[in-house]
Amino acid sequence: MPPHYLYNEPAKRLPDTFRLAGKARVAIDAQLPADVVMNESEFNAQLTRIDTLGSRERVHLTEACAIAFYQQQTDFPIIERLMADDAPQFKLLTLFLYLCLIHDARHYKKLKPFVPLHQQVLAGFRSLYWATTPSYSSISLSQHRIKKK
Repeated sequence: MPPHYLYNEPAKRLPDTFRLAGKARVAIDAQLPADVVMNESEFNAQLTRIDTLGSRERVHLTEACAIAFYQQQTDFPIIERLMADDAPQFKLLTLFLYLCLIHDARHYKKLKPFVPLHQQVLAGFRSLYWATTPSYSSISLSQHRIKKK
């Protein structure tokens, strides 16, 4: 499916996440057609008419409109839950973003408790963390090691 874009109410709210400047938002609202599905060439033609957008703002608006189209399309199911790493490009696609065990566990590796009791609690938690999902962790770890080689 070729890329499509839609500037609708959800797309208008996404720039809040990207923190677009007020001047850019006014120009976008004035010049970008609302609730009109556009293909890539139509959308790019509309963007060239908005001369107040910088390159960063252009990228964020493009992402917002692509996400808005994806979330309203009916050709295939919308993913409600996604398991991935914590790369920023996944954070706005779905309602629930889960970290895989490898990426989740690295946050616990960063913890350096000072109090001996807290050190013991953390060590116990780490052991329990991997022990509760042995089949998944062994598969994920072996695949992770293969990719790194």
